[in-house]
Amino acid sequence: MNESTKSRPRREREGFFDKYMKGDGIDIGSGTDVVVPNARGWDLEDGDAQELATVANESFDFVYSSHCLEHMRDPVVALLNWWRVLKPGGYLIFAIPDEDLYEHGIWPSVYNPDHKNTFTIDKDKTWSPVGYNVTSLLAKLPSRKVIYIRTTDDGYDYNRHDDYDQTLGSAEAAIEVVVQKIVPDFMWRTKLKGQARCPQCGYGRLGLEGQTDDLTFACLCNRCGWRGGLTVPGKK
Repeated sequence: MNESTKSRPRREREGFFDKYMKGDGIDIGSGTDVVVPNARGWDLEDGDAQELATVANESFDFVYSSHCLEHMRDPVVALLNWWRVLKPGGYLIFAIPDEDLYEHGIWPSVYNPDHKNTFTIDKDKTWSPVGYNVTSLLAKLPSRKVIYIRTTDDGYDYNRHDDYDQTLGSAEAAIEVVVQKIVPDFMWRTKLKGQARCPQCGYGRLGLEGQTDDLTFACLCNRCGWRGGLTVPGKK
């Protein structure tokens, strides 16, 4: 089932695409179901999705993957490489099967024998011999801000106990994750000092005022006298 297409109505209701998928993106493991038109599809013919060896660092405004991470030989290495190709300020978004909703406590996977890993949001102990807590995986990503980790189960029938893959129909049985790559303060100082234009006069360039951590700038034109802070992506 095309999981990205299946989840589109829910995401549209939530304003998901406007929040997290602006600019140029990559859809890792997309097949023919690329999530949005401004995302480059990446599949087997493009190379190893775990390594993304031919993709330069900080290439994309967002990195998206739907139900691909569970097929990776090493999900930690995969996530670190997906993080590597993401620009500072951008979003890593991925969906993976919830091990209880999808695998039903059975391993190897009954419904997809190519699954190499299972996932849960955060458990003290998993039944799976190849199980990962998503919270532990995200802790390995530097300069991160977790927007949310949640179960997506639209259409899932919890009262059904027979051996049936509900995702063959309209049901979701996944964990959805959105995490932002934070821009370190020193990068903004380097980028903005002497480059950004004054928001008041529109003419003068801005210089960092003092050596504090609050991103306070002053206009260098010596005319308007503007001083203030700037709101920048990836920083509160």
